[in-house]
Amino acid sequence: MSLIWWNFLQTVPLEAGYINPRPQKVDIYMTDGMKIKVGKTTFQIVATPGHSAGCVSFIFPVTDRGKARMAGVMGGTGVWSTQQETRLYKASIEYFKAFTTVAKCDVGLGVHSLESDFAAVRVRKPGEAHPLVIGTAKFDTVYLQKYRDLYQYVLDSGKMQPYPGVVAPPGSAPARQ
Repeated sequence: MSLIWWNFLQTVPLEAGYINPRPQKVDIYMTDGMKIKVGKTTFQIVATPGHSAGCVSFIFPVTDRGKARMAGVMGGTGVWSTQQETRLYKASIEYFKAFTTVAKCDVGLGVHSLESDFAAVRVRKPGEAHPLVIGTAKFDTVYLQKYRDLYQYVLDSGKMQPYPGVVAPPGSAPARQ
């Protein structure tokens, strides 16, 4: 985990960190741009704050029937409805996109995948395309767009909190970008 996330977990109630028991130590603090080798696979770490201050995303190679692919995992699916976190989230999507474009990511995986996300993989027949291989263009226009849509949903919800110390005039519309 990142040092920022570690510090967060040490200072908030357990229920705010969604973890119990609280970790007592960390083997490695991940930093932006760090590469970690696990077995023969190297994972690139990309800092993507917004879901949380210490959120990180990952880029790593995968194979499909011997063919090399690159997978990307955006680190967080939830957007806090504060100006700072929401705008950080949007910036992080585009920051992550820059790395995934260079890496030529063509597989987008979810950080909290459901078993149903893999149903099409289980019924795949020999010779059929892998349902999780979406191509480099769709990595941006489909995979990353889901995260942009989450950001937009928060903006459109009317629940966006103003910057601390800034009071919106009564009856005014929420701030938009």
